[in-house]
Amino acid sequence: MTIFNVFSMFITAFLTFLLPKFTDVVDYSLWQLFMFYYGYLGFFHLGWNDGIYIKYGGYKYEELNKISLFSQFWIQIVFQLLCAICVLVFFNQDNWERRYILYQLAINIVILNSRYMLIYVLQATARIKEYALILFCDRIIYLLIIIGVIVEKSLDYKGLIISETIGKIVSYILAIYYCKDIVINNIFKFRLELKEIMENINSGIKIMFSNIASILIIGISRYGIEKNWSIEIFGQISLSITISQLFITFVTNIGMIIFPLLRKMKEERLLYTYQLLKIILNLFILFIFIFFYVGRWILIKWIPSYSLSIKYMGLLLPICFYESEMALLNNPYLKNLRKEKTIMYINVGVMLLGCLFTAVFSFLLDNLTLSVISITILIGVRCICSEYVLNCQLKMGYHVIFNLENLMIIIYVITSYSFGNIKGFLIYLISYSIYISIVFWEKVIPYRRKDIN
Repeated sequence: MTIFNVFSMFITAFLTFLLPKFTDVVDYSLWQLFMFYYGYLGFFHLGWNDGIYIKYGGYKYEELNKISLFSQFWIQIVFQLLCAICVLVFFNQDNWERRYILYQLAINIVILNSRYMLIYVLQATARIKEYALILFCDRIIYLLIIIGVIVEKSLDYKGLIISETIGKIVSYILAIYYCKDIVINNIFKFRLELKEIMENINSGIKIMFSNIASILIIGISRYGIEKNWSIEIFGQISLSITISQLFITFVTNIGMIIFPLLRKMKEERLLYTYQLLKIILNLFILFIFIFFYVGRWILIKWIPSYSLSIKYMGLLLPICFYESEMALLNNPYLKNLRKEKTIMYINVGVMLLGCLFTAVFSFLLDNLTLSVISITILIGVRCICSEYVLNCQLKMGYHVIFNLENLMIIIYVITSYSFGNIKGFLIYLISYSIYISIVFWEKVIPYRRKDIN
């Protein structure tokens, strides 16, 4: 599973740096606009899939109620078709490019959500190999099509969108193959399953609202940028966000797998596992930040037309740190403790704060820099709030290491944005050396002593 996830991450990274080189800023920006709205398509299953994931987390695949899932799968197909039609009717666009994006989004509503129902079943039942293969198939098909279009020298926003859709369709077919006893069953055993569906929606809608609010934390700020500045600036900022989130996809996939494992874990092991994973994750990500200073210089040479994107990248890269903590640690642990409402309240609260920031920074002050840095602040606030709740639940108590991590982020932002590459690199490297020394003294050595005892 890890190998497939690593390959998928590298494919995503490769395409992230490749696409801006072979598309003009307008085409890339329209592609980013499609992906921006694409992130909200999960809203249309109303938490149905999340409820299935929560209900069957920790089950074996053979223990599933296949008849119930078979009925729910086809009912969801019909429901998603109705949602797609409503989107086309109520959100019709006059602009041709935006209308084309809308049509493609409507197609993907049906493909994406029904595919994710099968993927969530595989995740919940620990069929990790199959789950990883589906995601890998998605990315490799997309990569091959993109390379083919680049060779033909006809890459534009339409080619990017169609490639994404085809990748989803092929991987969807693979998901159907792995779950064929759910998708294909005796039609005479079909039932409406309204009670089961409502139970799953009631259970999963909190997670869905949390996920939508989580996306909107960044999305509202991006919306403000798209409305207040040009589509080209929106595309440049979106590239910075995409680069900042490269590692997050890999970590999120691991986090989805961790949840069923936590359900089986003894309570006394939860605290130890959390603190150990936190140390490893933070040390690794803060170490990766060291390479930004060299990476920025390379990117300027590679895609000089995206200089604005590279300028703001230092302000947005800390998203990787906070989002990785949320995906790998905070969200799986809070779900395991059945704190879905808490996750929702935190995400909605931070989303409302994002609305305030966007209104002030984007529309009132008309300040692009403040609009960009507010994205990192919002993601940081959400992570800190979630971690505070977990500290209370797991009775970890206050520890200086939490403040040190945030201090390292502040040092990184200042050095990357305000200093040159060499000076900023030296200051951050010294700071990281001090940080890692404190971590080993305060955390690693006590853990080793505990293990010995």
